[in-house]
Amino acid sequence: MTLFQPSLGETTDNKILLEKVLGIVKKFKKEVDEKSIENSIDLLLEIRENARKNKDWKTADAIRDDLDKIGFEIQDTSRGAIWRKK
Repeated sequence: MTLFQPSLGETTDNKILLEKVLGIVKKFKKEVDEKSIENSIDLLLEIRENARKNKDWKTADAIRDDLDKIGFEIQDTSRGAIWRKK
């Protein structure tokens, strides 16, 4: 996964955003070792990629839609999915 976004710091808004991202991670029954927005989204994109490989479009679409709702754009490329903050 490629990140084309400057590092998201420790502001109050980013802490709230991290909680939203972690909520999506928990929805898909996964735990993330290092709790950061970047690591959490990368984990979600790995889950999404596996879902796409298994033709589980419902899960893949749900992850993309959930991230979109909290302000992240997912773009599928030939090298894999990339994301950025809207």
